[in-house]
Amino acid sequence: LIHMRCVLEDGQAHEVDSSAEAFQAAAAGAFEQFYQDAAPVVLEPLMQVEVTFPTEFQSQAMQTLNQREGSIQATRAVSQDTSIVDAIVPLRRMFGYSSELRSVTQGQGE
Repeated sequence: LIHMRCVLEDGQAHEVDSSAEAFQAAAAGAFEQFYQDAAPVVLEPLMQVEVTFPTEFQSQAMQTLNQREGSIQATRAVSQDTSIVDAIVPLRRMFGYSSELRSVTQGQGE
């Protein structure tokens, strides 16, 4: 969790029910309720990648990015036979990507 702040505004002690453990349990319960109500999302590192390949392999190269949960941002031709794809891909899905790209582009993708 990031950028979270909790403020205890009020509390009351009772001779019979109050103890340090009871206050800790109440705080833990309040946090659990807050956490469920907040509907948190997992944040993860993303990589902005630029993939260059022969145009004849465009569909294969784009498929490899899609299989890795990539979000294609742009495609462009830099020459008649070379294309570039800009994408954002989760870092956890990029391991081994260069080998896979070279495999589907007959060693010509970067």
